[in-house]
Amino acid sequence: NSIGNNNLTWEQNKPFDVGLEIGVLNNRLSLEADYYIRKTENLLLNEPLSATSGFTTYSNNVGAMENKGVELTLNANPVNTRNFNWTLSLNTAFNKNRVTRLREGVDEIVGNPFTLKVGEDVQSYYLRLWAGADAATGDPLWFKDGTKKETTNDFSQAAREIVGSASPRSFGGLSTSLRYKSLTLDAQVNYQYGNYVYNQWDFIFIGDGVFFGLNHNRTELLRWRQPGDVTSVPRFEIGNATASNEVSTRYLYKGDFIRLRNLSLAFELPARFAQKARLTSARIYVRGTNLWTKTFDENLTMDPEQPVSGLSDLQFFNPKSYTVGLSIQL
Repeated sequence: NSIGNNNLTWEQNKPFDVGLEIGVLNNRLSLEADYYIRKTENLLLNEPLSATSGFTTYSNNVGAMENKGVELTLNANPVNTRNFNWTLSLNTAFNKNRVTRLREGVDEIVGNPFTLKVGEDVQSYYLRLWAGADAATGDPLWFKDGTKKETTNDFSQAAREIVGSASPRSFGGLSTSLRYKSLTLDAQVNYQYGNYVYNQWDFIFIGDGVFFGLNHNRTELLRWRQPGDVTSVPRFEIGNATASNEVSTRYLYKGDFIRLRNLSLAFELPARFAQKARLTSARIYVRGTNLWTKTFDENLTMDPEQPVSGLSDLQFFNPKSYTVGLSIQL
């Protein structure tokens, strides 16, 4: 199911990492900081190939890239008494990626929806710029170039531009634990920002009638219906031949989010009561997972937490779940 390449070689990685660990107040406050540079030669990726060959990509050593960034972890124990204890842990990472070289004689390898270009992120989106719907006719519109001054209803006249990356600028999390006597409250929050995600299946769900027999996203309820309607959703036509659902920034969304990953409350049976019940320990708890998510793109049609590629492939939204449990140790 893939084409061979007898010239393939191993990727070569040259990592450099320097770190610093600091602890004060008997380690009740500590900091871990790392700075790294990772240079990759003979970068191994799928390179686009003409479909007339029977394949759309093949594995190849396409060039070189560099990742560099900072990772920080701050741990704190603000309160530590006999009856009350509070701990905090904050971690964050910043990474910058760029392609430093492509194979000889090549400055850019264009794919869809990505491009590999020297000086740009390895996961740079290269897309036509969506401009919405013509208020007079309901035709789909694209911008002709990056200046966004002129539009066209002809998909072939819309220029492609680099419009962001699937690589986040930063990601991390915050966890905290509060214990008061036999009660413990734990929480964990994660975040990510600076990246974009692309929904590969919106060409069906928001396709303006191309696949009219299938389910559609409720965004189609905002479609153009009559002259004067101001909307970003073109008219709905059975079989739609306007190319409005072709690959473009129409299906590109901000991937920024903050998510309450975990929240749990537990009660530990005091030792004297556990001993009377001839137990080593007993603990009852209630836990919630993915209880709250804040996104920053009102048009987002999928869960913001996507694979590293940034491409949604019909993955389920991360579900909310509630758990009640009893843990007994004899």
